[in-house]
Order: sequence, then C-alpha cells, then structure tokens
Amino acid sequence: RSPAALPAGTPVPPPLRGLLRPARPTASPAGANGVAGEVTEPDGVAGAWRERLAALPPSERAPALVELVRAEVATVLGHAQVEAVDRDFPELGLDSLMSVLLRNRLSLLAGIPLAATVAYDWPSAERLAEHLYAELSGALADEAAAAGPPEGDPRHEPTRPDIPTVERRRETGRSLPTLYRQVCETGDVVSAMHLLVSASLAAPTFGHDEGARHAIPPLRLASGADGPALVCVPGFATNLGRPWYAGLAGPFDGERDVFELRHPGVDTGVAVARDLETLAELHAATVRRQLGDRPYVVVGHSMGGSAAHAVTARLAADGAPPAGLVLVDSYHVTPDREAEPWLLAMPARIPAAVGERFDSAVDDLTLLALGAYTRMFRGWDPQPIQVPTLLVRACEPLPDMPERWRSSWPLPHDTVDAPGSHLGVLEENAPTTARAVREWIDALAPGRGRTA
Repeated sequence: RSPAALPAGTPVPPPLRGLLRPARPTASPAGANGVAGEVTEPDGVAGAWRERLAALPPSERAPALVELVRAEVATVLGHAQVEAVDRDFPELGLDSLMSVLLRNRLSLLAGIPLAATVAYDWPSAERLAEHLYAELSGALADEAAAAGPPEGDPRHEPTRPDIPTVERRRETGRSLPTLYRQVCETGDVVSAMHLLVSASLAAPTFGHDEGARHAIPPLRLASGADGPALVCVPGFATNLGRPWYAGLAGPFDGERDVFELRHPGVDTGVAVARDLETLAELHAATVRRQLGDRPYVVVGHSMGGSAAHAVTARLAADGAPPAGLVLVDSYHVTPDREAEPWLLAMPARIPAAVGERFDSAVDDLTLLALGAYTRMFRGWDPQPIQVPTLLVRACEPLPDMPERWRSSWPLPHDTVDAPGSHLGVLEENAPTTARAVREWIDALAPGRGRTA
C-alpha cells in the first residue's frame, strides 16, 4: 500500500469505527418458532417472509411483520431481547454499516430490493415494518395493492404519488465494488478513481426532461421552526446508508429543519444525471418543491460544496436564491490537483476500513455514480452568484496532506476556522461547526456577508 495514498493511520470516520462485528444469532419474536425474546438461528431463505406472511390471515400479517423486523434489528444491534429495540434507530446507535447489514438482511428475507438508506428513511422497527408491508402487499394474494399506514398517522410524511418508485436490482458475479476495493487496497487510489470515471461512461443516465421521474425526496434530519432551514448537499461517495450530515443535524434538531438531498444513483435511484446542468436542475426543483417560499441556506461539505454552489447558482437563476451558502471544508479541485492522492484517498477510506464487506454493502451503480459526478466536475469553475457565502475551514490536517492543505474557495466569501479535521468537522466536532454556521446565519442581513 503506497504511503502517499492510504498510509497507516489514515483516519476512519466515526460512523465506521468499531463496526466489523461477528454475526450474531437472531432474537426471535413471539410465535416465530420460539419463545418470545429467546435467541434462535435465523431462517436465511430468500423471500422466506413472503411465504410466512401469506400463510397467515390478512389481519395478522402486519403485526407479524413488525415482530419479524424487531427481531432482525435486535440481531444487528446485538440485543438478546427484542424489547430493547423499541426506540428510534438513532437512539439505539444504529450506525452506517449496521444499517446496510440490516438492509441486506431485510431485502433477503422479504425478497425485495431495498435502498441503502431505508433505515434512515424509516427510522424505527415499527415504521420500517410498515414500509416493508406496503412494499410486500403486491406479492401477497389476499392484500390490496394500496395497503399502507393508517391515514393521518403523524409518524409518516406522505409520499409523492407523482414520483414513482423504481426497483433497484443487484447484479451477481465479480462486481465493480470488488474491483474498486481491490485497487484501493494496492494504495493506487488515482487508478482506482480512473477506473470509476472510465466505467461511468456506461452508466444509465437521464436528461432534464426525465428529471421528475428520477427525483428523490430529501431526507429530513432535524425539525424545527426557527430560522432558515438548512438544505445539505452531500458528496458523491457512499456513506454506507448513513446521511452525510447526521452529525451536523443533531445540534439543530428542535430548532430548525435540516434536509439532505440525495444524488440519483448514489445508494438509491436507477440512473445518474446525464450532466451537471441536469443534476443542478433536479436538485433545485426538489428544494423548491420541499420549501416553497420559506427561507433556507444551502450547505455543502467537501466535493458536496461544489455541488452546493452549482445548485445555488441554479436556484438564483430561477429567481429563488437561498439566504446563504455554507461550504464546509470544501476544495475547488482544479485540473492541476485532481490527481493528488490525498484528495482521492478520501472516498477510498471507506472500502479500506470495511474490507470485503464493502463488496456486498455497495452496488455497481453507486460507484458508477461516484465516477460520473466526479467526471462532471473536472475542469469546473464556480461562477459568481449574488448569495452570501461562508467557508468553514478545518483546523487539523489529515495524514499526508500537502504543505498548503487548508481548504479554499476562489470566489469572495467569509471564513471561519473550526476545530477538527476534514472528516471531524461533521462528526465529533459537529456541534462546534453547527455553532459557527448558526452564528453566521443569524448575522445575515441585507447588505451583510460577502457574495460569491
């Protein structure tokens, strides 16, 4: 492994630390071939739950599925009693790899494809079971296709009927995740990224005229009515199902709404935006649909900062600019820097940390999307926009960063330094980052702040 690419001591982001745990037996629900709460070996037959539920009277299927899901959640979290998981997943400590392992297990047992973010979209055993039941209803002969949660249930936000759900299929055999991980493990992260960029030319794509069909509702990470909402734009690498901004959103919960946009193809969706214009247009439409005339601020971290600027520029051109743009340790990657190993080692840290489990946790399209969106920003220059901009710079370098390692932005902006590394500003140092963002937003007023 090349010292310049992935040196010993390369930091693993907190969501990935301590996640490689041995498989555990399943805590069986009541009536599931065992005494309630006792530990038994799981039935691993693909689609086993369909037959199990179909054998029950229709009125008993939904409650039975709740118990089955509770047992799987207990297994992933290592609890011997299913009662221990009767809280929302964030409170239970369900982290990145655990959420993917849970997704994989539920997808196998239910016999249906599930998004990598399913545990964050439906963050409790009961809500996740209700979602699965709605997905399974078409496969159960006695159930109506429109089966779903009771009308008016406050735990659920309505889904948009004009955005169809398209199933995502996982291919078998030697996968792109395996190839990418193996190249990363040689230390040649430059070649690993070239692999993805080249392969992305064959990715399924969609144009601006198909945007509505491929729009993905944003994740709501925090709720509150004070101040402008935050609309967060992630980078293009998978975070194994965990929202990129989960750490930053925590300090804002109860204060203001925090949403995270999702790039088509990365963990969810069936195609990649054809070009940068299509991507920016799609995200801008999502923001307008979600927030209407409410004030909001766009936030972007790392390469997500470039995407955030592109989305902000599109919103401004459409006459609905945000109140501000926050770039959290973002780098403008110019042609002379795009092959620097320390930059390309950032997305490579996840397969390096997870190892062979990465191969089944990530599908081909997720990596094709990383290559495609990285390719779109090659040679990209941000254009000036009349939106106040803040650059939050990390104070601690990652290993093997160059002498001039501090993040920078080529357009006018305010700057604040925050404790932590490039990764830490959104994780262990997220409360301090959130405070800096909050103070800057509170200070915004007509004529204040620099525009980019």
